[in-house]
Amino acid sequence: MSGRSIKAILESYASQLCPNQTCKASTFLQVSGIQVTLDVREGNKGNRVSRILTRRCPEKRRPGCEEEEEELCEMDPDQEYRVITSSFLAMGKSKVKKKK
Repeated sequence: MSGRSIKAILESYASQLCPNQTCKASTFLQVSGIQVTLDVREGNKGNRVSRILTRRCPEKRRPGCEEEEEELCEMDPDQEYRVITSSFLAMGKSKVKKKK
């Protein structure tokens, strides 16, 4: 799955969050191997994922890698990443709408 697709899915889930914390998301993904930074403000739905770091750097010490955090790297939108998920999510059965 491309980094761009991963970000789009995370954006879909983040769109359920309220800036003032008065609501709860009906569902949210549990992830491992990445760190996601969200910026949840009024009026920024679709642009809440501000940063995605991955532990699997294609090249050691490439620009964007942070050595102090187990060599975490910015997720490349054009790179393909291996994703493991349940068949339920893979078939699009979560209630979160995909961006087109």
